[in-house]
Amino acid sequence: MINVAYCLDKNYQQHFGASILSLLLNFKGDARQLRVFVVADEVDKDFAARIDHLSALFQATIQLTVLNSSEIEFFENLPEARLIQFSKAIYYRLHLASILPNEVDKVLYIDCDTIILDSIHELFKIDLQNYVVAGVPDIVSRRHCRRLGTKQYINSGVMLMNLSLWREKKIADQCYDWLNTNPDLARLGDQCAINAVNDGAIKILESKWNGYVAPQWKLSRNPVNPSILHFITGDKPWHAWYSRDLGDYYWRYLGVSPWKGATPIPPSRLFMQHWLAKKLVRIWNMFSHARRRSDLNENN
Repeated sequence: MINVAYCLDKNYQQHFGASILSLLLNFKGDARQLRVFVVADEVDKDFAARIDHLSALFQATIQLTVLNSSEIEFFENLPEARLIQFSKAIYYRLHLASILPNEVDKVLYIDCDTIILDSIHELFKIDLQNYVVAGVPDIVSRRHCRRLGTKQYINSGVMLMNLSLWREKKIADQCYDWLNTNPDLARLGDQCAINAVNDGAIKILESKWNGYVAPQWKLSRNPVNPSILHFITGDKPWHAWYSRDLGDYYWRYLGVSPWKGATPIPPSRLFMQHWLAKKLVRIWNMFSHARRRSDLNENN
């Protein structure tokens, strides 16, 4: 059985829909061997019905777990992550070892702002041995290593987790203790805690398993042959001003999901309007160039 987990709040239900559709459509083999755990803080009947529809359509097990009020209150008391795009849902993944059944000894955690372009079989087969967690080095891992005094620093958006060791070593409790003791160092919330607590017990994965995409980067910084696209930073493909072509993958998979029909979020601030204007100019220039080439071909 291949175990996957998503953690989300109500604001990310649509984006989870695009990600899980990409996971299911690119999964090779018998989908009945796939078990997806969905951990959320709030669920309505509509969301649960869409989950049931996907489970029946793909014949995969999709198990929904709703946190109770005391669990949510506990996470709300943890230190705030410094970046505005993070919600308290980032801490839910620390709780997976106790939320998931005890027989689940390994799980692949995936953020909702991802699109999976390849089957995850190869990734899940990786032997963690005595490693607590496996992941891809963060885009600025050296800076975080210097700041925290660690040897490695991975991005927690895609993690292969050894839940047997999480339970045996009480990793979640260690992370909570570290967060409460080092609130000033927890700039990225649980990600900093996971790296600090598990330093020396982290296995490094190939970069293709967490291909970072940011709208500010030049095309030359596109991930090479990514198996998983991860839309980092606070600007996401569902924003109208998002200007990276790789963001089209989000809309492609969302469009065949139970969340199809959604529209981009319009800009609410001046800099967002500026980026949207630049995006529209770029699209118009591309269209004009293609039109001129077509006219030239016709004339020749």
